[in-house]
Amino acid sequence: MAIIGQRVEAGILEAATKFFNGPVGHGVEDEAEKLGPKHFVVKLSREPDMPKTEFRRKALALQKLGDEGKLVKTKVVRDRAVTKRYRQDVIDRIYRQFNSRNPEFSRRLINRVTKRMQPDHVHELQLGGGDVADNLQFLDAYTNWHIGTQQIRKQIRHLPDGTPIKIEVIKW
Repeated sequence: MAIIGQRVEAGILEAATKFFNGPVGHGVEDEAEKLGPKHFVVKLSREPDMPKTEFRRKALALQKLGDEGKLVKTKVVRDRAVTKRYRQDVIDRIYRQFNSRNPEFSRRLINRVTKRMQPDHVHELQLGGGDVADNLQFLDAYTNWHIGTQQIRKQIRHLPDGTPIKIEVIKW
């Protein structure tokens, strides 16, 4: 039995040596340098109550930012007045554009924006996004809350600031 154990250990050692040293003799440091800083993968999953199009829009935007190397775990600095102003600007535009021609449509749209949707930071604040109007768009409130608070925040809360992030969608 000891001989079999030694063969297994030797096989594991040989496989590990090939993995770390590679076929041309490069060390781990060389490989790490090629890959850049290590990143953390955040896994997103669409929940049954999330509208598919809303989840897809948010997930694809985050994946693109991660692939571009723009997602980094960051301490959140928020000015609630930014999202409040953004919401009010959208409501004012809806009213100006539709209320004189179709007051009922204007009322329903404003109701939807105020009751069922939230200003969403496309580039999440906790992933290095700015708290500015150009980084906001309306998103289904449940989808926004669930992705940001229940999925991303829970996965990154113990990571050090500055950790690069990538996004993987495990359930569309």
